[in-house]
Amino acid sequence: MTTDPLEEPKHHRAEDIALFRYGIVREAADETLSKTKRGQLVRELAYTTHIGIDGVPVVVSRQSIDRWIRTYRKGGFQALHPSARHVEPRTPEHLLSLACELRKEDPFRTAAHIAQIIRTQNGWSPNERTPQRHFKALGLTRSQLSGQNIAFGRFEADYPNELWVGDALHGPVIAGKKAILFCFCDDHSRLVTAHRWTYSEDTLSAQAALRRGILSRGIPGTVYLDNGSPFVSRQLLRALAVLGIRLVHSKPGRPMGRGKIERFFINGKRPVPSRSSPQRYLFAGSSRRTLPGVGGTGLSPTDSF
Repeated sequence: MTTDPLEEPKHHRAEDIALFRYGIVREAADETLSKTKRGQLVRELAYTTHIGIDGVPVVVSRQSIDRWIRTYRKGGFQALHPSARHVEPRTPEHLLSLACELRKEDPFRTAAHIAQIIRTQNGWSPNERTPQRHFKALGLTRSQLSGQNIAFGRFEADYPNELWVGDALHGPVIAGKKAILFCFCDDHSRLVTAHRWTYSEDTLSAQAALRRGILSRGIPGTVYLDNGSPFVSRQLLRALAVLGIRLVHSKPGRPMGRGKIERFFINGKRPVPSRSSPQRYLFAGSSRRTLPGVGGTGLSPTDSF
């Protein structure tokens, strides 16, 4: 038996409403209470501010509480569920289906844009709030389609120096200052091609790390960075442009393609025992640190590079 996706959110909300009502009347509905005691308890409940199902403070009238008590005594917990509303949809079904197809086609297309497209094709469209509510009920919101419902496959550059991925890591505190690691890794071989420890998270430090890598490993075709302040300066953009290196920034909130260097940071950040420095990191002081071997080839990052 299939469940209508439009009905599931309504069912959950009805269940929440019934639980809210039960939480208020469960004590007052006790049949062993006297009329005087029950009346006093209901008045106290009516003067109390309750937290509603949406997290908003609400006040329930005495008449509503009395009605819920009678309903609960007559039909139990199920009777506290709100009655279903039978409202005929005003928007034709084929227009709502068209709106869903347009949203699936491009999750970042706004409801206003979708309404405009429908209006252009059919001469009429519902208010933009209508498809918005419809999308939310069906789980077609922008965040759900662009994040949870999209499967990203594994990506690997085709050859060494095709793509370098760079990032910065906040390391240990040394002499009262936080150490910053700027690091670049080759996406194909997973070799750490450049790194630099510094106390300043700025463009000059990022450029210094990149310069070391270029001098020792060659010029990459593309550098893939996030939108941190050290990586979005005009100075860095100009330096890469002079060298003929393509600069690509990940989209805010969507750091896909950065898994290899993030894995390196996670593995390398584990502290190891050391008499000289209890907080010494696995990669601290190492210029030859590499990521795990290339999957499926059996080669080390250095050999693959």
